[in-house]
Amino acid sequence: MLLFSKDPAAVEAMLRTAQCERIPLDLASEPRAARQLVSGKRYQAVVVDFDLPEAPELLAGVNGCPHKPIALAVLPPGVASGDAFRAGGTLAIHKPLTRHSLRSSLRVACDFGRQSRRQTARADAGVPALVAVHGAGIFSSSIVNLSEQGACLKMGGAIVPGTSMTLRFALPGAAPFDLGAMAVWSDGRRVGVRNRNLRFHHESTIRNWIRQATLAL
Repeated sequence: MLLFSKDPAAVEAMLRTAQCERIPLDLASEPRAARQLVSGKRYQAVVVDFDLPEAPELLAGVNGCPHKPIALAVLPPGVASGDAFRAGGTLAIHKPLTRHSLRSSLRVACDFGRQSRRQTARADAGVPALVAVHGAGIFSSSIVNLSEQGACLKMGGAIVPGTSMTLRFALPGAAPFDLGAMAVWSDGRRVGVRNRNLRFHHESTIRNWIRQATLAL
């Protein structure tokens, strides 16, 4: 993620939140540096301080990126959200920034980005997993294939679509982690699940693994 701001309070609030949420954060206070970073890196979100006169230009540039990062505008008090949207912002948040407001906005941005970008990359996994099904217990399973949006599990028994569960697994070369999911289909042998509340660093782990697995084919 990139933050373009000269406001010390905004920078401090974003740094603290990014550290707590384990979000990699780049900072830029000059428009030239911000434009270079936006064009040279694949950010999931770019946060732009609307106090800066160059903000509308940068928001428009973010919208023109081929990988479509989310443009989050940080607005001073009294500025309407519509001003940010007309300038090219995807989402807007008002100052003063708090940890709660930032966490909520960043999670919305993450969810919005996953929904708005067409992410079809999927790789065969074949890794074992423990599946904790809400109200039913813990089961051994294996992940047949995996994407940033969901997974296909090898799992006997009927699972009703809409059932909540938690997957625990480790991708090759990565530490084990828990992943919230919801069943969307089941054929009695396999279950298709959609990821829920995927944290930034887990999403990055999955994305990098899919990229490496795809290149190895």
